[in-house]
This record gives sequence, C-alpha cells and structure tokens, in this order.
Amino acid sequence: MKKRNAFTLAEVLITLGIIGIVAAMTMPMLIAKHRKSVVETRLKKIYSSMNQAINLSETVNGDKITWTEIVSNHEECRDNLESDGCRLYFFNTYLKDYLKYLKYESVGTSGLVIYLADGSALRMKHPFDYYFYPNGYTKTLSEVKGKNVFPFHIAVSSWVPDCVKKELKNNSFEPYLDGYWDCTSEGLYTSPYYSTKLIQHNGWKIPE
Repeated sequence: MKKRNAFTLAEVLITLGIIGIVAAMTMPMLIAKHRKSVVETRLKKIYSSMNQAINLSETVNGDKITWTEIVSNHEECRDNLESDGCRLYFFNTYLKDYLKYLKYESVGTSGLVIYLADGSALRMKHPFDYYFYPNGYTKTLSEVKGKNVFPFHIAVSSWVPDCVKKELKNNSFEPYLDGYWDCTSEGLYTSPYYSTKLIQHNGWKIPE
C-alpha cells in the first residue's frame, strides 16, 4: 500500500497560529492606512463641494467679496457673527440651496453643523470659519486638529496680510491660514490650525 502524506494536527495548529500572528501584526496597519485614505478623499471632496457651492451662490448673491459687508451689517450678525441667528442667516442665504447635505442643526455656542451624505460633517463656527469632520461629528467628540477635525475658512484677502494673500485661491473655501504663517512649508508645522493647509501642500496626502 502507498503511504499517504498528511499534515499532523500539531502542524496545522502551528500554521494557523503563525497566520494569526501575522494577521494581528498587519491588520492594524491596513486599517490605519484605510482610515487615512478616507480622510484624504473626504478632505478633497469637501474642498471641491464647498467651492462649487460658493461659485453657484455667487451667480445669485453676487461676488463673495461683498458678502462680508452684507453679513456684518445684517441685523442677526451686527452684534455677534457667532450667534445662531447669524449662522442660520448665512447658511440659508448663501449655502443651503447650493450644497448637498442630509441635515443641519445648531449645536449652541459650538456652531451650526451640516451633516453630509458620506458620513462627514462641517461645523460653521461663524459664517467664514469652518471645521471639517471627515469621520463625522458628535457633541462628545474630543477634537484634535489635523487628526479628526480640519480647519477651513472662506478666505477674504482683506482679512490677511500680503504674505498670505498669494496663497489664497480666488478667495473661496480654503484651508485655514492667518497672518502668523511665514509662507514657508516649514511654517505649516508650527500650528495645528495649519494642518489642512499642510495636507493641501502635500497634494492632499497626509504627511508621514
């Protein structure tokens, strides 16, 4: 009779054990890589979507450069740009009909949160300052800029010094910058508020 070769139970268990160890070592890296890719994709998407919405809004509401004066003089915004009334006025006037979203709600002093179809969310602190949450927004979220929340603003060149003006692209929805940035790539590492701009400078890829 021919002798049949087969794996012993011990050999099978050892092989399964090795596979389990390799999986345990590689799965966290694969999951982290996937999450990173999701964040990068959604950052590019909100950048594009908001700029498209603003461009469409301009066809009805005029050049966005004029919005600042109009908003500042509106009765809901005159005393406080971060009031619920001011944020709702801006959203209803300039964004509501031009941006695709699921719902929106006021979260008190934290702002107006706009929930998007892909599970991400955009929080309006005041009409021109925004925080983007690629993995969604919850009231109990512990925010870490550059990790689970990314600052943007509707950039208006009159608000920033000349050094920053050249970085603005058509004064639209842009990664947040302020007058303290020195216009160098190295300077983008000096503040977590510059995290979105750093990623944009890196081709919308999160630097290692």
